Amino acid sequence: MKFEARKYQQDTVDALWEASQKPCHPVIAVPTGAGKTVIMGLFIKRYLNTYPNNKVTVLSHTQDIISQDHDALARIFPKKTIGLYSAGLGAKYIHQVTVAGIQSIYRKPELFKWTNLFIIDEAHTINHKNVGMYRSLLDDHPAMKVGMSATVFRSGHGYIYEGEALFDTLAYDLTSIENFNKLVSDGYLTNLISISTKLQLNTRGVKKSAGDYNIKALGTKFDRDKITAQAVLEVIKYGKNYKKWLIFAIDTKHADNICAELIKGGIDAEVLHSKMSANREFITRGFKSGSIRCLISVGMVTTGFDAPNVDLIVLLRPTMSSALHVQMVGRGLRVADGKSHCLVLDFSGNTTRLGPINDVKIPNKKGKGTGEAPTKVCPECNVINYASARKCSICGYEFPFKIKLSAEASKAEIIRKNREKREAKIEWRNVSNVRYQLYKKSGNPNSVLVLYECGLSLVKEWVHSNRDGWLKRKADHWAYYRGYIGSVITAESLVQAAAHLKVPKRIKVDYNDKYPNIVGFEF
Repeated sequence: MKFEARKYQQDTVDALWEASQKPCHPVIAVPTGAGKTVIMGLFIKRYLNTYPNNKVTVLSHTQDIISQDHDALARIFPKKTIGLYSAGLGAKYIHQVTVAGIQSIYRKPELFKWTNLFIIDEAHTINHKNVGMYRSLLDDHPAMKVGMSATVFRSGHGYIYEGEALFDTLAYDLTSIENFNKLVSDGYLTNLISISTKLQLNTRGVKKSAGDYNIKALGTKFDRDKITAQAVLEVIKYGKNYKKWLIFAIDTKHADNICAELIKGGIDAEVLHSKMSANREFITRGFKSGSIRCLISVGMVTTGFDAPNVDLIVLLRPTMSSALHVQMVGRGLRVADGKSHCLVLDFSGNTTRLGPINDVKIPNKKGKGTGEAPTKVCPECNVINYASARKCSICGYEFPFKIKLSAEASKAEIIRKNREKREAKIEWRNVSNVRYQLYKKSGNPNSVLVLYECGLSLVKEWVHSNRDGWLKRKADHWAYYRGYIGSVITAESLVQAAAHLKVPKRIKVDYNDKYPNIVGFEF
């Protein structure tokens, strides 16, 4: 099977190759769903083309990731036997390229003493101190080490390529704001829309241990019938138009209680946790195939879980770990047919506490906090936005501008050199009626022209349901926010469903541009 590298994947491989030519141990940051195994395979292919007699070992710590990496490399190298060394998977054979579980080999360094290149998948799991299975095997090994992860940082340390860490160079960062947003806009990752739910789990006073909330303390405070019932009601309310739900719970008892409440509400749900063995594969297969709508996870699907059709993430597991936060939410990033976005219902406050996953709060060393996460909640639609946002990214609500007064002498110019901008004209208009028309323009896909009757005047809005990328995702959220029922949204289907859409009581209109722009709604 021939793999065609996307430009960003080839750019990553080029940067990693350039770094590998220097005396360093580089790491790359690759978001979930961006094709990490493809990048890995392309890099290995380039490495072996240059050094045809060298040996490569790919390491990871979970059976799911080991199995996925092995299958991916077998497809990329169809004429080469890929080794597999994992006691848990019942295989112990070594070839020029081998995928291995660290638990199975760290006490057997002699078997891999001829390895020239180690690639560590989920490299953030390596201890930044000189302890642990990875460090025991790799610290004194002369081979080059390359790391890959969606989260290149660790609690209590910070970035995994700084300080006493195994890695020392960040070769390429696809998780940066600019690169991440481009992957979303280009359609390689699914857009995430995070909602601040009515129910919020207040973690004030919860005991902490090992840099995160204590699991037992979380369960004692939040695993209660009333809280679970209220949360499930909200999940069912928001999730009715979403096909595949993934819920993160605190512990197994909490997961079982959530599952029971969902089944009571008519939702096909199952629990997945570490204490299961026989039914685990059956449940995972059922969830991916569609027979199970909702999966409640306890620490089982944060890494190495590939289910692209997940379009609803529910966070009922509060955490202080930025890595865990990114890994949980990242399960919704993969693209799939018919999936325009992934909704994140954040009961846990993780997004507010730790930030958006492409601008997450990085955990520094102890005693060196980074302050509050850069977010704020839109009062109109409850979507979580960047703290610096002027308008809500979904409904267009304009956040009020706050002036911060300072006691220090100002350096502002005493006489303004430029003409003052005219005062912004933004006002609320009562809506008496809404009309919908199919708008056709030569050379462009059809869109929906929405006409708001406000007294004697009309305010126009265009909804681009037949477009691609961000315009399409914004249009889909616009439709679902108004109660649209259906799995496929087009301009034509929206016009047909017009009589069933919610009508706003009033709209907030910005008259400062050439044409009036709607920046807020009240229903």
